[in-house]
Amino acid sequence: MKPAHLIFVVIISVLMGIAIYGFLLPNTSHVERSITISASPEEIFPYLNNVKMFDQWSPWMEYDPKVVIEYSGPEEGIGAHSGWSSEHPKVGHGSRKIINSNANQLVEMELDFGDGGKAFTRMELQALADITKVTWRFRMPHGNNIYARYIGLLIEGMVGPDYERGLQNLKQKVEGS
Repeated sequence: MKPAHLIFVVIISVLMGIAIYGFLLPNTSHVERSITISASPEEIFPYLNNVKMFDQWSPWMEYDPKVVIEYSGPEEGIGAHSGWSSEHPKVGHGSRKIINSNANQLVEMELDFGDGGKAFTRMELQALADITKVTWRFRMPHGNNIYARYIGLLIEGMVGPDYERGLQNLKQKVEGS
C-alpha cells in the first residue's frame, strides 16, 4: 500500500469514527441549578415573569453593561419578548420569549441564539415553610447535528457557573442584601 493511500485511509477512518461517536452523544444538553431564597413565591415570581425585571439580576448583564436590549410584546407573562446584542463573546446576540407562565410556580422561555440554535429555560418556584426553592433549568436540543452534540459536552461548564451567579443575584435582589 502506498503511503499516500494509507494516509487517506487513516484520515477517512478517523473522520468516520468521529462522526459515528458523535451520533452516540446525547442529542440534548441539560443544566440545572437551585437556590433557596428567604421570600415567598409571590415576591420572587415578578423577577422571573417580567423580562425587564429579569435583566435586573441576569448574570449576563454583568459581562456587558452596554448590551443593547429591545423589548416587545407584553412586559410580563406569555409573549413577553426581548432581544439583545453585544460584542462581548459571553453575551453575543439573541432573543428570549416567555412561552409558559403559571403564577408563582413557573416561567418557561424559548431562547434563540441565531446560528447557535435554540434552547429552553424553565424556572420553578417551590414554597418550603418560610423560604422558596428556585430551580433554573436549561435544555438545548441538538437533533442530528454532530458538531452541536460535541459542543453540548461543554454546555454544563459554560452555563452552570452563570446560572449559579444569576441565582445568587436574584437572592440578593429579592432579599435586599
